[in-house]
Amino acid sequence: MSYKTRDELLTAFEALPVSFPSDVYRFQIGTTWQGRPIYVYRIGNPSGARILFVATVHGREILGSELLYLYAKWLLDRSEEPLTSQILAQNCTYIIPCLNWDSYDIQRKNQNLTLGTGVDLNRNFQNGWCYGSADPLNWAYKGTGALSEPEAMAVYQFMNTYEVMYHYAKWLLESPESAAKRILESNLTVIVPVVNVDKYSNSRKNVNGVDLNRNFAYGWHASADPTRYDYGGPSPESEPETKALARFLERLKPAWL
Repeated sequence: MSYKTRDELLTAFEALPVSFPSDVYRFQIGTTWQGRPIYVYRIGNPSGARILFVATVHGREILGSELLYLYAKWLLDRSEEPLTSQILAQNCTYIIPCLNWDSYDIQRKNQNLTLGTGVDLNRNFQNGWCYGSADPLNWAYKGTGALSEPEAMAVYQFMNTYEVMYHYAKWLLESPESAAKRILESNLTVIVPVVNVDKYSNSRKNVNGVDLNRNFAYGWHASADPTRYDYGGPSPESEPETKALARFLERLKPAWL
């Protein structure tokens, strides 16, 4: 599987309201540091339960954008009836396919280079701003203040305006809607809430100093420098956390692998 380029991703999402005008509405909630529009794609019933998905907050982590496009197409193509039509009828799904458009497949941080190498948008929100780095050259630089970056501010204002109701797990477990019940009855949904337990809310890397996200066999091409934030370890699955998750997936054999 090859990931879409920035232009290909935007083109794919822009085709959705054209192909499905009664189900998809696109609107802009802000602009990036370099002036690119930040779009939201509303799918389904505007009066339904509101669910928000945001992808590629970190510019190099583009898999989420691909998954959101596949999910949108799965819904709109009515790929699994009656489930998909029920989700469309009962929910208002908002998708921000990419928040960090400027740095898409380029770097982790945004392109605000006025003080250093950009701002980590995931550390720029009000909740948790204190945990980011104050060093503009650090990979987790939090910015000059909470919501200092236009991308983070756009999401903050959107959530205040639209009052998103559900995260996916909460929707599954607490929603009275038939679509949620059908998913629970028809599927085994497995959630691993934390892989890096030893360094939870403390460090990007594990206790061995390895970026677990770069330690899996697929995509093991990160930095070989142990001092870097994205050090991939001495070999694929060298870390017990990634090895455990890989072995679990081999036994589980999920449908998407």
